[in-house]
Amino acid sequence: GFLDAASIIEVVSELQQAGKDIGDYAQLRALERWRKAEAMEMIAAMEGFKRLFEGSNPVKKALRDLGLNLVDNVAGLKTVFMQQAMGNKSSLPKLCR
Repeated sequence: GFLDAASIIEVVSELQQAGKDIGDYAQLRALERWRKAEAMEMIAAMEGFKRLFEGSNPVKKALRDLGLNLVDNVAGLKTVFMQQAMGNKSSLPKLCR
């Protein structure tokens, strides 16, 4: 998506400014690892939410409600989740900061 495009632009620009080959395999592999790691984090988080909210097990529902109330009432914890959801990370491409 947009983060992938911004990441490619950043890496290619840096390579070009340094006078290096923009098709350098090692640099492109590093880009791939960077984006793949972030994608896997998001996939794991979404899978966790899916599993958390599926089904009607009363124990799961009670634990889920407890967790949601905890996040809602602990300001620092809520902020962490909000920042993550907004994608505010130090590893964002420069174009997205």
